Amino acid sequence: MWNPDPLTAIATRVLVEYLGVAAQFVVEDAMDATTATDHSPLVSDEVHLRSFLINLAQHLPSGLPIERIRQQILAQYTAQASAPHNSTKK
Repeated sequence: MWNPDPLTAIATRVLVEYLGVAAQFVVEDAMDATTATDHSPLVSDEVHLRSFLINLAQHLPSGLPIERIRQQILAQYTAQASAPHNSTKK
């Protein structure tokens, strides 16, 4: 099931390097645009992710390395998604 929270956190961390505190607002705007258009619960996580990355690129100021940003977000999101989840905390 689609959970935008991890993606939002990762995208914000990546964009802080480029936008400073404005990163959070840009990511929120892109996520709002994504969730406003993706109403179907049948839409896969991959489609949500693609939609978010497209919306994010549209919200970024020109001159930023959009492809590098996209790759950084994807790499971190994929690493987090594939990491084993610990059900017990120490």
